[in-house]
Parts: sequence; structure tokens; C-alpha cells
Amino acid sequence: MSNTGKKELSNEMSLRKDMIHSNLVILLNKPGWKKEYVNIITNYDEVLDAKYGADGTPERIVFQQKAYVFYSGMVLHQARKEAKMTQQELAKLTGTTKSYISGIENGTISPSVGVFYRFIAALGMRIEIIKPIG
Repeated sequence: MSNTGKKELSNEMSLRKDMIHSNLVILLNKPGWKKEYVNIITNYDEVLDAKYGADGTPERIVFQQKAYVFYSGMVLHQARKEAKMTQQELAKLTGTTKSYISGIENGTISPSVGVFYRFIAALGMRIEIIKPIG
């Protein structure tokens, strides 16, 4: 590879390293260049630290809370779909509203623990709390 090509590759790699990627490996495949695998992220905590601050910082705590709300919504949505139940049907069984369930599934509303347990029961599921080893 020519010095110009190496410099372009180096610049490309620097730009890619500066960007936050969810990919662990990026395949650089430019015409005329040898395929190279470049390990960008070795630990996803590095990405979270860069974007939301170190673990325990106010910014990271807010991010984690939003992530839990989003994840809870995805769990409810998936479970409801697997049960072949509409939002309206689940709302009727749990004493909530369709718009409330929609808000949870979209990650804009965080249900209380009690309401979440009502959803789980209405969907014929259960929650297991397991103490970690160690």
C-alpha cells in the first residue's frame, strides 16, 4: 500500500475511533485495499463512559434509568405479542388503559412494580428473583 493510502487508512481509522459505535469490530473494505479487521471497542463500558460518564455519575444514572424503562417496555411488548393479546385486552385485565400500556411499550412511561407484576400475571408469566453466586 502506498504512503498516501496508509495515511488515508490512518485518518479513516482515527475518525472511526472518534465515533461511538455499537459494533465491536469494523470491517474496512476499500477498493484496492487489503481487508482489515480493526478492533475498536474492547469493553462496552468504555462506550458508556465516553457518552454518559463513569459509572455512578448523575449522567450515567439517568441513562441507566432510561435504559431500564426502555427495556421494561420491550419485555412487556414481546410478552404481550407472544400471548397474542392486544393492548386493549391487557388493559382490561389489569385495570389500566391502552394508552398507558402504549406509553410503557414506547419507553415513555415507567410502570410501578405493582403494575408490572399485574401485567406479568395477566400474561401468564412469572418473575424469578435469583440471588447471585458470590
